[in-house]
Amino acid sequence: MIDLDKDRPARYVRNFKPHTPGGYLPEYQPTQIPEERNDLKKTILRQRRPDLYLTLAPQKPTPPRKARNKPRLTDRSRRLGLS
Repeated sequence: MIDLDKDRPARYVRNFKPHTPGGYLPEYQPTQIPEERNDLKKTILRQRRPDLYLTLAPQKPTPPRKARNKPRLTDRSRRLGLS
């Protein structure tokens, strides 16, 4: 099978596989290598982490307050006889 999309830039997903460092300075090399994927759309959809977006989710709108027919009387307005 020939991969016609191999000319696209490599994309990596969070599916790590073990890697044994070797060669020059192995202690500075990673011990895990991410998996390489080629399809951009599938890679982006697979990398989504909706749990991080919960704080940004819109909250339910609060219902508008009902308008009062009569103005509310306070103790001062009662004393002044403005009822």
